[in-house]
Amino acid sequence: MDLHDFPVDVQICPINIHAWIYPNSSLHVKWLDAPTNDRGSGSAALNPRQKMLEYEVSLEAYQQGESYVTEDEKRIMDGVKVLVRFRRLLTYQLIKCFLPSFFLVLVGFASMWISLDASNERLALSTTVLLALYTQLGAIRSAIPSVSYMTFCDIYVVACMGFVVLSICESVVMERLHASTETISTANDEVRHRDE
Repeated sequence: MDLHDFPVDVQICPINIHAWIYPNSSLHVKWLDAPTNDRGSGSAALNPRQKMLEYEVSLEAYQQGESYVTEDEKRIMDGVKVLVRFRRLLTYQLIKCFLPSFFLVLVGFASMWISLDASNERLALSTTVLLALYTQLGAIRSAIPSVSYMTFCDIYVVACMGFVVLSICESVVMERLHASTETISTANDEVRHRDE
């Protein structure tokens, strides 16, 4: 499985049917009827009333006259192949991954509208959002097979984390600027009082 594009990935699974005992010279395997559409017909078909919740399933390609070499490489066997295509439906992943992350980032940016005097609350809100995104990333990763690379969904959630970290940095910069302007205005007030 290649999950680089998860959750908008397409997986193609080959099903090989071949003779195991009889060699190519004794037995020829072929499809009885040629398929007419992506749901199949004749020799290989998908049940039109059966649907999968996470995938759209279709029969991708049929091949006749495939030859297979046995493991001991002593015999060549005749066979046929069908490719089953699984296209992941985006609705489930949209509800599970993309929308919650989007709303969490909005909540993270909402900390910018909290008063500058409430810096602890701003930091607590942003940190909570960051932890929620990290927990969501773990839940998404546990729902798919373990892979050593980042999927598209991982990149999206990490980018959302980056936006929340940027909002935390913005809060810190604004707090420092606010503190320095207060210090300058206090110093100016002291100078004015001395002059009077």
